[in-house]
Amino acid sequence: MRGWCVGVFAVLAVSGVVRPAHAQEGELSALERLASSGRTSEARAELVAWWDERYDEVGREERQRALWLRARLTVDPEEALRDYQRLVVLYPGGPFTDRALLRLAQAAHALGDGEQARVHVDALLRDYPRSSVTRAAEEWLRDAGDAPTVGTRAEARSSTEDEGSAGESAPGTEGPFSVQLGAFSEPERARAVRADATEAGFDVRLVRVEGSPLLHVRIGSFAERAGAQEVFDRLAREGLQGAVVRDERPERSPSG
Repeated sequence: MRGWCVGVFAVLAVSGVVRPAHAQEGELSALERLASSGRTSEARAELVAWWDERYDEVGREERQRALWLRARLTVDPEEALRDYQRLVVLYPGGPFTDRALLRLAQAAHALGDGEQARVHVDALLRDYPRSSVTRAAEEWLRDAGDAPTVGTRAEARSSTEDEGSAGESAPGTEGPFSVQLGAFSEPERARAVRADATEAGFDVRLVRVEGSPLLHVRIGSFAERAGAQEVFDRLAREGLQGAVVRDERPERSPSG
């Protein structure tokens, strides 16, 4: 009997039946933990290797997880947007699609397309009414205010080139403004986002605000939008997602 068992497991190991399902799921989970611990460069390199070796072997859910991870870890914002769009189009109702819609809404708003941002948030309301992401998206859209104009974005880039000189503020740009990387019901997700941005050299805080049950991940506090936009542009160059928000509500520490 012992010899039969050894023989069967040897055949299964050679044929690949034993390894793929659990091993590959474990690999992606390990990559997520690696990224959450702040080792994003290492996680990015390992994901590239995994993609080449394993992607064709895994099932539908693990492909979605891989797309979500690649979008979060890439240093190319355009590639991230393409992967978020793939999740929305190819995997409606999937476990990562609601989060992908929120990222697309935030990107559209940052690029000055407030109407498209509203379209993505409306899709969340329609298709994911019970998702905690939907609540976060509604709150984010309220706090974000009007999408920046092309002129405002140009001023922000110009101020960066002038070594931080803020220049004249565009009308309607009085703060306070912050760059918000997300608002989460799960503290571990907020801490993971903070770790990514901290590794990239940003001074990140976790706060709660009046009237919201969510934990907000934010950078800076600026009297004018241009200052926050400068930080946002730096964030985008690092391949990180965020949005400029205007929020007058007092902040308190998570333990407060």
